[in-house]
Amino acid sequence: MSVPSKAEQAAGWPRLVGELKGLRVRLRREASTHMVTLPAGYEGTLQPSTGWKRIQFLGDACKCCGVKPRIHGLRRTDLEVIR
Repeated sequence: MSVPSKAEQAAGWPRLVGELKGLRVRLRREASTHMVTLPAGYEGTLQPSTGWKRIQFLGDACKCCGVKPRIHGLRRTDLEVIR
């Protein structure tokens, strides 16, 4: 993962990949896998993933069924930090 720009750091993005774990974020755009489609605005936490520029998004539990969606391959531009 590349180093965040000064604007991204001002928006709350940590400088080190290890500091991503547990960071609260909101999706800026719709994101999907073959199993689930999450709307823009869905909230969750982050964990570093095994790719150079990849982030794993762990969505909050669904209010109706309790499922916690997981999406890989997101970039910082797909997310906004919740303060």
